[in-house]
Amino acid sequence: MRLSPILTIFRKDVFDAVRDARVLVAILVPFGIGVFYNVIMDDEVSQPEATIVWTGDRTSQLPEQIINATSGVVDTTMQQAADEEELRQQIADENADIGLIIPVGFDTSVSSGDRPDLVVVLPESPSFGGDYLAASIQPVVRAMAGQGDPIQMEYQTVTAIESGDVLSQVGIRRYFVLAAATMLIGMIAMLAVPVILADEADKHTLDALVMIVSYPEVIAAKALFGFAYILLSIPLLLSITGIMPENLLLFAAGMTAFSVALVGFGLLLGSLFNATQLNTWGGILLLPVLFPAFATGLPAPRAVEIAGLMLPTSHATRIALNGLSGDAIFNNLGLSFLAMGAWAVTGYGLLLWRLSNRES
Repeated sequence: MRLSPILTIFRKDVFDAVRDARVLVAILVPFGIGVFYNVIMDDEVSQPEATIVWTGDRTSQLPEQIINATSGVVDTTMQQAADEEELRQQIADENADIGLIIPVGFDTSVSSGDRPDLVVVLPESPSFGGDYLAASIQPVVRAMAGQGDPIQMEYQTVTAIESGDVLSQVGIRRYFVLAAATMLIGMIAMLAVPVILADEADKHTLDALVMIVSYPEVIAAKALFGFAYILLSIPLLLSITGIMPENLLLFAAGMTAFSVALVGFGLLLGSLFNATQLNTWGGILLLPVLFPAFATGLPAPRAVEIAGLMLPTSHATRIALNGLSGDAIFNNLGLSFLAMGAWAVTGYGLLLWRLSNRES
């Protein structure tokens, strides 16, 4: 193939695309969705909040001990009421989640083994934070009394490397920005690229082109147009959203393989349908390609997972999730690359056969 005619066709397609609203929509819509996800979603899980209001013995360490004991679970604020009436009013007005009426000499009584009366006031419908603080009072008082627990318990967490745990490993924000990036590639490959080829066929300029260049050169030029837009759009989206893959090489390899495979099938659509048909049915044809981008790694019936693995999007998303997180969330990535390679060979092979056998 000759580079000069490929670049000439490529430049013409780029200029034509700038003036084509359909191409711009195919790029701007998923780009905007990615930025939107980045703004509204947060990878960090915020702690529940709770407010303790207390009155009584001003020297008691109980409120502070409760805060210390629950600091890793509940973000607690401590307030002091002037008297019991004010305390109950704050609970009734839902200005506090739990109230403590601490008798005078409470700490001394506890440490000496007495059983002082402690009044805990809760609203009719306690919050999670209030319930948690109330449940922590007994252990805290036992610690203040110097009573040890009958056993020692060590809490351990096991991280399950499986599909159902993807959101917690990658983060909701990064997961859906990745889905938007995959959608961006899909819309460029399956809408913008085929429209350019279909317009060439409808206007019979494709017939003029193949009089001076070969079909493989036409395919290369059209594919280069799609790759150029993808290469510009994906890094720009990641840059604006502030997302940097932990394993950039793996992430880029997955997105590149996906782009190559999908652009081939997009061009195949452009050779099978005219521009009007693509405008009418292109969005429907795109749906099965995009769906795995928003579902890979999430809990789903086994049949749905198997069906998703028939599409290159699932394999690209698996590779990209590993690259994004830097963890081995999914195994057998070599098979994913082979699957996308098979899609690419099939797509470009059918495209070349279709163009070579088309009627002028």
